[in-house]
Amino acid sequence: MEDFDKVVYNDVVVIVINLSRGTLNECRRLGNLLDDEIVSGCKKLVVDLGQCEFIDSSFIGTLVIQLKRIKEQGGNLKLVLPTIQRGVIFAVTNTLGFFETYKSRKEAVDSFSS
Repeated sequence: MEDFDKVVYNDVVVIVINLSRGTLNECRRLGNLLDDEIVSGCKKLVVDLGQCEFIDSSFIGTLVIQLKRIKEQGGNLKLVLPTIQRGVIFAVTNTLGFFETYKSRKEAVDSFSS
């Protein structure tokens, strides 16, 4: 299994993070992957963090940068975060308000239709 998988649902691209820890070591690869999608014209992007037990500030920073880039292009980046992770990961960094978050991949993908 790769560290990052790409799944496409109609016009929504989902990047699945297959890591238990998202850290500085993976930031460049994640940033490049998301950047490639945005440059290729993707407007609907979901990052599924369901398998991550820990995300450091540099990993979150990469997500914030890519959120800003896709919004500049008229798109959006949404996150899948199981309930237990929401408070722990993002409350500490004060970044939860930047992202639309969902409990499941299906909810996140479906949110682009509503």
